[in-house]
Amino acid sequence: MTKLSDSIKPFLKYRQNTRKINKLDDNEKSNTKFIATSTSLSHVTIMILLTLCRKSTIAISMEKRLFVYSCLIFFGGIICDFAPILIRAFVPFKATKDGYLNQYLVYLVWWWTLLLLIPFLFLTTIIVQLNPSQQEEQQLEEWIERSASGSILEWMYRYDKLTTTKKISMMFQSGSIVRLIMNMTFIFGSLLLFNRVMEATGSCSVEMLKSEEACLRLGHRWSGFAIDEKIFQLIIANMIILEECTLMKGWEPFGEQLTIKRKVYLRQCKIDFNQAMLFDQLNGYIRCLFIALTLLSFALDFMIFQYAVNYPTMVSKAAAYGWALVLYYSTYRFIYKSAFFTHFTESSKKTK
Repeated sequence: MTKLSDSIKPFLKYRQNTRKINKLDDNEKSNTKFIATSTSLSHVTIMILLTLCRKSTIAISMEKRLFVYSCLIFFGGIICDFAPILIRAFVPFKATKDGYLNQYLVYLVWWWTLLLLIPFLFLTTIIVQLNPSQQEEQQLEEWIERSASGSILEWMYRYDKLTTTKKISMMFQSGSIVRLIMNMTFIFGSLLLFNRVMEATGSCSVEMLKSEEACLRLGHRWSGFAIDEKIFQLIIANMIILEECTLMKGWEPFGEQLTIKRKVYLRQCKIDFNQAMLFDQLNGYIRCLFIALTLLSFALDFMIFQYAVNYPTMVSKAAAYGWALVLYYSTYRFIYKSAFFTHFTESSKKTK
């Protein structure tokens, strides 16, 4: 096996802006190129669709999206509470509580979210976890220079030698899965808190009944400070989807670099690149899941609009929106970016 030339070594490291490799070795013709991007009609169509999905979701900053939500909650709530006739005049469609969107989307929002998000995170994590560390990359270059094909082959196919239990464990040790578990814990804890607030501040229309359950069971009305659970869940679910899909911004260039690496190793080392093979096998599923998550995000935005302008009260919706902001910023902008969380995920990778 021949050694890699100096023109090849820099491409062992991921570089987003590079699309080709020239001169595989000293004897290679100067016009030799490896092009990673396909130009078939189906590929171009998929790329256009994925670009539209990115532009309409993760390309929009979260601050702009939250500003729109704020305007919907505030102005939509005021109009709904004090001038509902305007809503009926200018909003032609209302998602009723017994309608399909409420029954099969809002009430099952976490079922749909987890159904799409869990496999998306698992598949992307499988590929990303194979990225070599800086130490592994240096060691790999040393093996290549020494023509240590046995060591290179063992390192390339290390993932295939893992047991199923070890692969599942590796998934749960990744930061994305940990984030998802923590998110679900915080969200369902918040829903329990909302119920406690309602019980603590509420009273029955019949004074002798002190329990909300007994009051409602007997057909009476329970009044208290209610935080809108539905709009809270819709907003926080959409923010989680958008945050977890941000890796799709550089996913296709990343795949192109893996394709280039694969061709380099096949030509220079006579060894297939395991991570690139896995990317090719799973990328179709990842793209479909991302498109499905985009459609789910559109549906959640539509239902947020419906709840903001059609259902009272503004105070209830504002409280839910405010708590969603607290939860989002305390997790994605503080906890998940903290040194402790980073150290936790990195230490988990070292022990796998």
